[in-house]
Amino acid sequence: MKQLVLSKKIYFFFILAVLMLLFSIPTILADDIRSGDNVHVKNGEVVEDDLVVAGQKIIIDGIIKGDLIVVGQEVIVNGTVEGDILAGAQSIIINGTVEDDIRAGANLIKINGRVGDDLNIGAFSLETGSDSQVDGSILVGAYQTLIAGNVAGNIQGGMVGLKISGNIDGDVDVSIAQDSDGVGATAPQPMQFMPQAPPVADVSPGLTIDEGAKIGGDLTYRTEREVDFDTSAIAGNVRFEQEILEGTEDNSSPFSMIWRQIKRLLRLMLIGLLLVWLMPTLITNASNMLKNNILVSCGIGALGLVLFPAEIIVLILISFLIGASALFFGALIIGYLSLFVYMAVAIVGYLLGSMILNLFMPTKADNTIMCTAVGLALIWLVTLIPIIGSIIIFLIGLCGTGALTLEIIERVKPSVNT
Repeated sequence: MKQLVLSKKIYFFFILAVLMLLFSIPTILADDIRSGDNVHVKNGEVVEDDLVVAGQKIIIDGIIKGDLIVVGQEVIVNGTVEGDILAGAQSIIINGTVEDDIRAGANLIKINGRVGDDLNIGAFSLETGSDSQVDGSILVGAYQTLIAGNVAGNIQGGMVGLKISGNIDGDVDVSIAQDSDGVGATAPQPMQFMPQAPPVADVSPGLTIDEGAKIGGDLTYRTEREVDFDTSAIAGNVRFEQEILEGTEDNSSPFSMIWRQIKRLLRLMLIGLLLVWLMPTLITNASNMLKNNILVSCGIGALGLVLFPAEIIVLILISFLIGASALFFGALIIGYLSLFVYMAVAIVGYLLGSMILNLFMPTKADNTIMCTAVGLALIWLVTLIPIIGSIIIFLIGLCGTGALTLEIIERVKPSVNT
């Protein structure tokens, strides 16, 4: 998977800006701010302005005259939102009416009602029900997408599985990830780890156009292999563009497997050492923080994973406030995640490398670059172990991001106290 990395020494100011926006934007944008485990705007209640909500379960049965800005575990809109929805959650279900745009990030986003304008979505699964109506266009980045309702505009995005069984008045322009056998890339369903989460639709990898579906414009799809389907459902032109998924060529040969792992090592070394070169003090301090507070670091990292929807909504707000496109929003999320993931690995890599060099080559233990290189090589070797490697790299991510967060908090403290 291709990843973007934020460059230069802007990371600290970027994170500070995110934290400031998290606490200041709701106060600026809305007169009505609500929070709690369960937040309910009851049927018949009218919110005259924007509404900001943070909670575990949020249900909107009333009417919101302005925008709805919401962060939670489960968001259900049965009523009417006359403005935009900016949302980050595990699941977002729209049964009512949203008269303007929806910009959201979640594991599951399900549209059963009406959206008056565009959908800009980042999700594991985006699903529009058979009775749904989207009056604008859809821009989506997801593992799977099901379009069963009506879409007045265009659909553009990338996914592993796309199923169209409804009506699309505009064009469809999508990229579908496939392996060399023409089967979509596999991924575990995050909802299976959330017992109380609503079920996710079963969408097969690849492009599927059901009987009775209609596309009023052109269909352009990019994938490794051309798909066989009934073209009578498309009123316009059908254009196939071959797109080979990186790393899928001759995967079965020993040479290609070895070369793929070598490329992973080179990529890890290049990015990890670049981060250490750009931010040596932060990496080393965060590494010491991890060494002295390993359990706290892992706990903070786990908390960050739980609060990920809140982080997504902050990035949505940044894009919204500066008037950025959904493409910029997607790049911002990828850059944000990549920054933290690679920095976490670099932090743990430096710690492991310094411990190894202190044991066997103590004279080299003060060389930051060498310590990090040794540690990253060890992490790479661990990732080659099936199953165990994935678990260890997950724990490295938790501990590393937690230590990074603790170090940033330590740096912020003096400025706050003054």
